[in-house]
Amino acid sequence: MTRKNFISNFTDFIQRAVRLNKKALKYGLLSLENELEDLDEEFFKQGLRYVVDGTSTVIIEEILSNKISFEKNKYVYRYKTIQKRAVLGIQAGINNYILIHILFSNAGLNQKEQRKIELLLYRDDSTEDNSDEVSENQATIVIRYDFSSAVNWGAAIDVIENEFGDNLKGVDFGRVSNRTIAIYSDCPNIKLAEQLIMDNGGKIVEELELDLDL
Repeated sequence: MTRKNFISNFTDFIQRAVRLNKKALKYGLLSLENELEDLDEEFFKQGLRYVVDGTSTVIIEEILSNKISFEKNKYVYRYKTIQKRAVLGIQAGINNYILIHILFSNAGLNQKEQRKIELLLYRDDSTEDNSDEVSENQATIVIRYDFSSAVNWGAAIDVIENEFGDNLKGVDFGRVSNRTIAIYSDCPNIKLAEQLIMDNGGKIVEELELDLDL
């Protein structure tokens, strides 16, 4: 496995792991049983099979760690370690915010690579509960802001909601744990949203047309 292959695989995997963790948190670990056959990665599938079967954490970690120890390619070794951490995180029932940080901490990505993947995760999170079909252009993040405090983050949300009213779309408020607001290309007034965010302490983190070719 090359570094380019690793980044591509990791990008797909972290989105899949987050989705499965959300399901497990909402419906319980047994709800993952129906997902197993659709997984192509045998190592991850086997780990989740142990979880669904009720195997203890100690035994799962021992088995997966032993298998990883024989890998000679450093990217395969790193990728399977990430898969192991995802399995153990899902079993432990940790929230997605922590799971994401655990997986990133094992990936060894540079800041730009991590930011692009984070944007994908924010996009997935914001469109998951939307019953309307979202086009590729509508799902593109054009700018993202972080806030130094939850107070400023909440104030920005209030003024945006008051200004846009029922026409509010194309803006993802994230969660208080990450204090992030992302603006999408289908926002009805991007310039106004940007101004309201900056007036309330938002700092630009990323401004780009989302490039999936990592």
